[in-house]
Amino acid sequence: MQNQEIIESFENFDKNKFSLVISSTSTDNEPLTNYAPFVKLEQDYFVSVSSNLPHFTNMAETKKAHILIIEDEATAEHIYARKKTLL
Repeated sequence: MQNQEIIESFENFDKNKFSLVISSTSTDNEPLTNYAPFVKLEQDYFVSVSSNLPHFTNMAETKKAHILIIEDEATAEHIYARKKTLL
């Protein structure tokens, strides 16, 4: 692939994805990982997390989270080499 193809592939990777893996930690550094639906508007990701769930509290208190968007197993060429992006 040429550089421009790689950039376009990265920019379009999340176009057909509707959920992501979200990881956060509590103020006591207890990790929590789950999945959540999202939408992307321009370059910003908006994740739907209920205020009743621990992720909401974790992110409100620590102001941190990591998200992972990963290729679906059904469309991956190889299960252990799925395309992904970490934000």
